[in-house]
Amino acid sequence: MQPHPAPLARHPAPQEACRQAAAAGVPIWFEPVSVPKSERAVALLPALAYISPNEKELAAMAAAARRR
Repeated sequence: MQPHPAPLARHPAPQEACRQAAAAGVPIWFEPVSVPKSERAVALLPALAYISPNEKELAAMAAAARRR
């Protein structure tokens, strides 16, 4: 069994990308592509201008946001 990856919020690349985009006034569009990625991206929601999850990804994001 593989270990569960760390949340996106703990990876420096997504945080840095969000920081640089905000500094440049560039909106960020996030496409989760999977339920696990959508759950891990909840910490980045304040930096995202647009998200395009499917129904399952949206439900997972909402549940993860409620747990925060």
